[in-house]
Amino acid sequence: MAEKQKKTADELKKLIMQEIRKHPICTSVQDVEIVPAPEQPPPQPNWRVMWTLGGAPSAPPRARDIERDIQSQFTLA
Repeated sequence: MAEKQKKTADELKKLIMQEIRKHPICTSVQDVEIVPAPEQPPPQPNWRVMWTLGGAPSAPPRARDIERDIQSQFTLA
């Protein structure tokens, strides 16, 4: 398995928000914060997303898919 590329929290946030904005179903997502996850063995992600939402109780499923897709490619530096 190839090692995941490392990104800073700001870089991960930018990637996620770029993808989120491509999907009208995700308009409730106003912002995200990248936070370290409890220590996990590879290939588990070492970060997660904290969602800032407007008018929705939780992030839409598509937003969660985006989070998982980016987590599968990048690790928090």
